[in-house]
Amino acid sequence: MIWRRCKRPLIQKRSYLLFELLIAMTLVMGALIPLLKPHFVMRNQAIEKLIRIQLEPCAQHALCEVKQRLHERRYSWEELDKEVTGSCADVKIKIGKERFLPFLCSYTINKERKKSKTSELLEITLLFTSGEKSYSYSYPLFMTREG
Repeated sequence: MIWRRCKRPLIQKRSYLLFELLIAMTLVMGALIPLLKPHFVMRNQAIEKLIRIQLEPCAQHALCEVKQRLHERRYSWEELDKEVTGSCADVKIKIGKERFLPFLCSYTINKERKKSKTSELLEITLLFTSGEKSYSYSYPLFMTREG
């Protein structure tokens, strides 16, 4: 038995136009984006929560630094009557396995209201900033004047 070869192939190949490929990719991406969007939102919320969890101990440590400066009497009562600003040690927050996010820490000390001649109620506000993100922590502090 002799096999004959066809001059014409059984399946005709057709070249795809670039425009057809762009339309197909647009349709595929139009279907995938709504499916993936909730996962990206959950990821961003998890990162925000992770940053908040790691910044809380850093804020407590920065508050201890500011209290230490107040106990060392680096600021006079005349300075505390006005607004006092300064900076604390910078912090690096670990996100993921090898990604670190640096935060700059600054503080502001405001006198809330005058209690009496011997005591003051101060509000210490810590501000952690990294690029566009900023996180603020406020702590009240009651101090008495000695001398």
